[in-house]
Amino acid sequence: MNTSAAESDNYWAWLRYACLTQAAADSSPLPTGEPPDELHRLLPLIYANLHRHDHAADISPALAGRLQAGTIATIAQQGIYQHWLAGFGKRLAEQGLQTILLKSSAFNGWLYPADAPRGAVDIDLWVPAEAFDACCALMTATHRPVLLDQARRATHERLFERVFEPLAQNGPSVEIHRGLTNPHLYRIDAQTLLDASRPHPGYANPALRIMSPIHNLLNLALHAARDRDFASYGLVDVHELWCRSQPAADQVLEEARRWQCAGALYLLLRNAAEHLHTPVPPTLLKQLQPAAWRLSLASRTCRLIVDAPRPPGERLAQLGANFALTDRVGNALRFQWNYLRMRLADLRQRG
Repeated sequence: MNTSAAESDNYWAWLRYACLTQAAADSSPLPTGEPPDELHRLLPLIYANLHRHDHAADISPALAGRLQAGTIATIAQQGIYQHWLAGFGKRLAEQGLQTILLKSSAFNGWLYPADAPRGAVDIDLWVPAEAFDACCALMTATHRPVLLDQARRATHERLFERVFEPLAQNGPSVEIHRGLTNPHLYRIDAQTLLDASRPHPGYANPALRIMSPIHNLLNLALHAARDRDFASYGLVDVHELWCRSQPAADQVLEEARRWQCAGALYLLLRNAAEHLHTPVPPTLLKQLQPAAWRLSLASRTCRLIVDAPRPPGERLAQLGANFALTDRVGNALRFQWNYLRMRLADLRQRG
């Protein structure tokens, strides 16, 4: 995405304004432009802050209508999502299974209140690899699996996530993950995730869980790395998570190094600190900072700033980002080897 300096400033201004906790909006004026379409998932947060800071009279009727409509639509959407999750959680509990809610599904009802939820396009759930098939089988009561590419059936069977579309017209799309991201790039222990997790406070069901604040931070970094985008609306999640949980910097560093994603977390926290005024200790950023060659490669393959030019060659950019965003070169090599094996398996199944 190529933008002008003015568009970039407007983007960051609205991103700051969307923050609820220790809000960056407290020290920022009401932005003068329109919220970019890219931030549509944050409209309820912007609308809430509009009234919190007595700015409702300072915007145009058209913008007020857009924010109100976006808020109503998101609240209705989240109501549908939460109703489905409550039912699915009951079925999980009956089978002795647990799941960890990811991203907005985890944050709504915890970081974000019911009247200002964070928007989403689907529900993301993580389960241990050994429970993946059983969890997917439970999904068939309300959903059907989606084969994303008919020519890649072997990849479909081995992929770290599986997409399900609803049988009912107004149901949510759901992704069931047996890994937080592509395999081999990072070192994530499933049992540690479960042991550190706790029940989601919005559901009276211990089968529906959320990761620890630090693990949630690391997962946001993995998600940004997979998207190759460290300047998205997800920075508001980072800001809210950091301000609400106030994690110990030494524990953040220890876990990031254990997961081997310190570089990816650095890029995310650096942007949050610089643009959203998130109180990340400078010493932690210095300790997380990757080698110069990784930063240079990341700047050529990822979106680190709003007005970054799109890197030429999507596949080449993905390859470069794999080496830039994991802390071990060997991890990227193992991932590429695994990817090659899956593609060969796809070709064999096609005959």
